[in-house]
Amino acid sequence: MTSRCKPVQGAGVQPDYVTDPDSQPVKTGADGTTTIKVRNQGLNVVTATLDTPPSIPAQTNRDEYLAMLSFVLPHLPE
Repeated sequence: MTSRCKPVQGAGVQPDYVTDPDSQPVKTGADGTTTIKVRNQGLNVVTATLDTPPSIPAQTNRDEYLAMLSFVLPHLPE
């Protein structure tokens, strides 16, 4: 994950947002990357979340950025 064209360490990546949204996110490393296992054939939705200090501290306690990637893996023949 990048923010302002720089790698972000510690962003949370949710590898299976649709069928397991409450699982523990995988954190990105210093280079902004992580490795996840794609669990499903068919629709997959991966999210990445980054929490930062608030841009307007009087109104919020943090800013949250969310990126989402959806893709379909074909079903294997039976």
